[in-house]
Amino acid sequence: MTLYFSVEYRTEWGQNVEVELCFLSAEGKTHLERIPLDTEDGYTWRKRCTLRAYTKQLSYSYIITRAKDREQSAGDAQWQGNNILRREWDAVPRLFPADDACTYFFVDHWRDVSNSSHCYTDAYIAATGQGQLPACTMALFPRTCLFRVQAPQLSPGERVALVGDQPALGNWDIRRALPMIPSARHEWILSISADGLRLPFQYKYVILPPDGEEETADVKWEEGDNRQAPDMNAQWPTVSGGWVVALSDDEVRISAPHWKVAGVVVPLFSLRTEDSQGVGDFGDLREIVDWAVRTGMHAVQLLPIYDTTQTRSELDSYPYNAVSVHALHPIYADLRQLRLSDETVLASFRQRWQKLNALPALDYVEVIRLKEAYLHCFYEEQRRSVSQKPAYRAFLRENAEWLQPYCVYCHLRDTYGTASFSRWPKFGTYNRSAVTSYARRHAGEVGYYAFVQYVLHRQLSEAADYARRHRVFLKGDLPIGISPCSVEAWQEPHLFHMDMSAGAPPDDFSPTGQNWGFPTYDWERMAADDYLWWRQRLGGMSRYFSAYRIDHILGFFRIWQSPKDSPTAMLGQFSPALPMSVGEIESYGLRFHEELFVRHHASSAEGTGERLYHPRIGVIGESAWLSLPRHEQDAFIRLYEDFFFHRHNDFWAAQAMRKLPALIGASNMLVCGEDLGMVPACVEPVMRQLGILSLEIQTMPKAYGVAFSQLHCNPYRSVATIFTHDMPTLRLWWKENPGRTRLYYNTVLGRDGAAPAEPAGWLCEEIVARHLNSPSMLCLISLQDWLSVDEGLRNPDAESERINVPANPRHYWRYRMHLPVSELMGAGEFNERLRTLIVRSGR
Repeated sequence: MTLYFSVEYRTEWGQNVEVELCFLSAEGKTHLERIPLDTEDGYTWRKRCTLRAYTKQLSYSYIITRAKDREQSAGDAQWQGNNILRREWDAVPRLFPADDACTYFFVDHWRDVSNSSHCYTDAYIAATGQGQLPACTMALFPRTCLFRVQAPQLSPGERVALVGDQPALGNWDIRRALPMIPSARHEWILSISADGLRLPFQYKYVILPPDGEEETADVKWEEGDNRQAPDMNAQWPTVSGGWVVALSDDEVRISAPHWKVAGVVVPLFSLRTEDSQGVGDFGDLREIVDWAVRTGMHAVQLLPIYDTTQTRSELDSYPYNAVSVHALHPIYADLRQLRLSDETVLASFRQRWQKLNALPALDYVEVIRLKEAYLHCFYEEQRRSVSQKPAYRAFLRENAEWLQPYCVYCHLRDTYGTASFSRWPKFGTYNRSAVTSYARRHAGEVGYYAFVQYVLHRQLSEAADYARRHRVFLKGDLPIGISPCSVEAWQEPHLFHMDMSAGAPPDDFSPTGQNWGFPTYDWERMAADDYLWWRQRLGGMSRYFSAYRIDHILGFFRIWQSPKDSPTAMLGQFSPALPMSVGEIESYGLRFHEELFVRHHASSAEGTGERLYHPRIGVIGESAWLSLPRHEQDAFIRLYEDFFFHRHNDFWAAQAMRKLPALIGASNMLVCGEDLGMVPACVEPVMRQLGILSLEIQTMPKAYGVAFSQLHCNPYRSVATIFTHDMPTLRLWWKENPGRTRLYYNTVLGRDGAAPAEPAGWLCEEIVARHLNSPSMLCLISLQDWLSVDEGLRNPDAESERINVPANPRHYWRYRMHLPVSELMGAGEFNERLRTLIVRSGR
């Protein structure tokens, strides 16, 4: 089988275009090949190749790669994984039936992320209730023209057809347009015999009304110039025998209304139902989904739900310090679904959890003690019967790669009373065979942790399926870091810089910066394996979530890192970065005073021994800066602004473009980024190019020198919210800074005079409505701020609704709803008010 590839892509110096070809043999085996293309002008890339093996079907996509250095051999496996600069957007794979007797011509355009990429996500599918069609079968003729186009913007019942400039294509007569066949992933396909066609030819796609309506009425012609099929004889040698010309077009060019959704943001531990066990759990998700349905919402966003168990103290309440990126937290097990056979024991547990559920806030220590005791009892009752179930065996088999290390980790942690694996005799360093042997020797005890994960997986899967059936999607949270005492740090330390600690530079949240205590990533090691660690992590999330938030997305451009034992983040630096030589520093007009300037040993430029330096963030105004002559103070300000706000833009953009596409391509989840803080100018264009939704908060404008952003200027690809879990609620913010509140009251809300001391319900409702009416695709508002609309329902103690204080690394995460979800369900007037606000906003 002979294949001809042709694609248009403007490369830069040192870049190549390659095809990643995947084909299925007659024996059912999958084969992968990378084929470099050739170019004469750096824009049109072509290649002829031959497949020797008999093939049933094939698929392919294009990648941009770095050219090899002379020292790199063609068979260097690490190079193969590390030289990919960019991948196409491939939510709709180019998949074709194969005929060994045919020659194939693939005429393509590079696929950037589609403007309608959200329509291909699980979130869109769940919220709209659209089912997925199977891939249709394509008929092949002795000579075939095959057209493929995506049309995700269609209204129910609308159809796609093709019309062109030749009799076989209808001669531009809409009544003779050729109807296309719907296929998977919003794709429409048409296969016709080329015997009646003359190449080249022009054509367009049209949108026909639903069956039964007048065919010529309301037909939509796509916008823009006519499409053109190339003259194959001018581009390729004449071919004898059968051939297929495959024209894979971009989306149908029609205008369509924007899809917009409203939702609620609430930590899972904060949910309260009548029979919760002192904490929100996976069973409680059904009730909050029911409330979302009643109010017209289609999204429920959660904080991380992964196991954080290290000390079983209040410190474990911090949801971003998980001991596993895969294992779910046992505290979220719904004990109501796990009935003990001993009624006396069951009654005793129920009495304990009722007392815990009556508390105004989460008592983490007592709740985890209750949950684990109950789960141990249930395991002893069920272990023999469950171990024989095919579903349980399949769960163990499918998750073995992370599950066995996690289970052994948990048993060692509980055996030695510490999560610090450096203190485990014989197991301070991970050894796979030793871990497997240990799991076999302690099968009963180790099996408990696997059993709990199976229970949690079943419960969360059922809750997620329940939400999807009710056109509500769950949005998860992807923490930027891992705990230094996590399974991953134990099992795969080579993927991390264990001597460094991630954090954030000084900002409004924390004047001395934040040292999160997480090791930083060794991105070069991860790239060598094509980011497999991340792809597996996202694949696991996608079993439950249809969308996710990338915590601190700036960390994929650069991370603020400090030495592991540094008490604050003040002396940290961005990594990766481009430090400065003495010559560069002095080129700004600043004499280099080593004894005054240098606090840490400088790095050296590779291969030169020249010392390089990072300016310290936040130093302007401090004694070292004040001691400089005025002209050197001004010179340092120029250097400072250039280093932190201009010097790295292209460099950091390239870093993100290597990493983020691997995350996006790992699942069909809708991707949102938390892009707050000290945001480099390169972040917005990269997120826009990749289709990642930004986070827009009116009180944290991204434009310099602006007090409050304008909601009507929010980009469509964004999430609008009032405040996040790291901030005060609307009612708390209103009281924190009266001067700023008055400015907001006067300039944003357009009201005269002093702002009221407390925001009344009608005032909160106006603020909520303004956010709902923004252009943002998603408007996700915290439960506390939704409740602020109703003075009868909202919590009288506003301070108790605070979730986190970022400046306090030992903060106790314990906020819970002050009323059960059932009471919300019964608040008919309130729910109708919210539904009206949401419907009027077009969500």
